[in-house]
Amino acid sequence: MAMAVSPKTSSKSTVSTQSTAKAGPKYTPNTGDADLDVVLSNLNIEAGGHVDAFVSELSISYSIPKVQIENLVYNMRMPSAMCL
Repeated sequence: MAMAVSPKTSSKSTVSTQSTAKAGPKYTPNTGDADLDVVLSNLNIEAGGHVDAFVSELSISYSIPKVQIENLVYNMRMPSAMCL
């Protein structure tokens, strides 16, 4: 990570120097429960925009090593909603 300085406020912010990682392909749930399908679809859309934050939150919430979740999301390209 690198530190960037805002010219207007002179404040520092953390900027990642790594390329943005991509999560798995589009996920269309078909659980047989229309309401659950909507929840899972929305979760996947929301998590897709903030994959790193989703992985961290899931790791903290369920006491699962972050590396295991990252393996599912990034290496196996599992949709975020399927990680639950």
